[in-house]
Amino acid sequence: MITSHKTQELLHELIKAFALKKYRLPCSRCIVGNTPLQSTDKQSILHRLRPKVIACFSHFEICKQCERIYWHGDH
Repeated sequence: MITSHKTQELLHELIKAFALKKYRLPCSRCIVGNTPLQSTDKQSILHRLRPKVIACFSHFEICKQCERIYWHGDH
C-alpha cells in the first residue's frame, strides 16, 4: 500500500511495492543514441561546464558515444 504524499518517499514506496529496483533507473541512457551513461570525474570535464554547474553539482555522467554530459538538476 502506498501511503506517502511526499514525492521522494512515494517513489521509494513504488520501487519497493513493484520490485523495480532490479530495473535500470530513468535517465540512465543518452537521449541522443540511447547509449548507457557512465560516471565521469568532474575534473576531467571542467573545461566543458558552465561556472554555475561547476559550483552547484558534483556528480556527472557522460555518453561515451556522443560525449554529451549529464547531471541531476537544472539544465
